Amino acid sequence: MHLSDNFDSIPAVETFDLVVGNPPWYYADNSAHRLLGSTRLARTLHQGRLCAIDAGWKIHERFYANVVDHLNPGALVCPYVQAPFDAQLWFSPPRWRGTIVEPKPYNVRPEPPLETFRRMIASCGLEYVATVDDAPLRSRFSFLRPFPPMWIVISRKPGVPPPRAG
Repeated sequence: MHLSDNFDSIPAVETFDLVVGNPPWYYADNSAHRLLGSTRLARTLHQGRLCAIDAGWKIHERFYANVVDHLNPGALVCPYVQAPFDAQLWFSPPRWRGTIVEPKPYNVRPEPPLETFRRMIASCGLEYVATVDDAPLRSRFSFLRPFPPMWIVISRKPGVPPPRAG
């Protein structure tokens, strides 16, 4: 096991067949959002939390630029993404968006992140495979059920993996 900022402390000889991650989900806070804009609440909630903001997708860029050097042929890369098809993220249900309840989205991205991540995947030499959600894996009693599904953006390193010994 390694503790590393992205792949900075992973030895160059270390390679993997599968990389699973939960990187930051948000591009930037929307300063116009009533609750989470540049308010004291937002600063308190997000202070020091990489899980919240990946400003300009820089962490993702570094991840994709470096992961390929640590992959065996045929290896899969599977990071979680929140709302990969949406350029705006809201807390409220659709009927309340743009109303007094939530007048502005809390996170605004220049484009849906899937498009950005697919370019990153291609530029580092990986192949995009699929984007799948975890909704079918949630039971009626799951504590995750009320939340929107999380998505996994799957990519792979080209090549055929070597045969495994017995």
